[in-house]
Amino acid sequence: LLETYPKHSYITLATLNLKDRLAALDQQLEQKQNLLSSYDGKVKPGKIDNTKNDIGRLTDEINFLKEQLAKGKQTVPLAGTLTLEFGGTSENIYAGMDEEFRRYQAALYTWFETANHAFERGCQWQNLGGIENDLSGGLFNFKSKFKPEIEEFIGEFNLPVSPLYKLSNYAYTLRKKFRSNH
Repeated sequence: LLETYPKHSYITLATLNLKDRLAALDQQLEQKQNLLSSYDGKVKPGKIDNTKNDIGRLTDEINFLKEQLAKGKQTVPLAGTLTLEFGGTSENIYAGMDEEFRRYQAALYTWFETANHAFERGCQWQNLGGIENDLSGGLFNFKSKFKPEIEEFIGEFNLPVSPLYKLSNYAYTLRKKFRSNH
């Protein structure tokens, strides 16, 4: 697709440099440990618990990154989208993420940057793709964070081939408006 539509397609990819992230986490861990050791008897127990929780979270992520580095990984792809543009619309054709690195929630960042890039390129509309029919499940929950406008289609395409198209489209528009008010 990138070769077929070189001026109307792009990939957005989020990556993580494991060594850089590990170095930043090591600094944060040291700061939290120093903070914990500096607490005196006047510090509220809740603050101590929060600091201990931070230390646990940091230690967990540090161990995870060390395991990944031991596997020979250096810079890893976290999430990406493949996007095509046509007629002022940007369509996300494919999106995916590495489940092993889900904790970084890179898909949110990737989709946000994909939409920003589409608008920078002059698109008027960014299509995030489909969701489950019953407005529940993972895709709907994820995409709802972007405050989408959900459109329903009968079948794959909406082609005006009938002389009754304008009337049926008006009825369809009214139905959508009525459903969105409830």
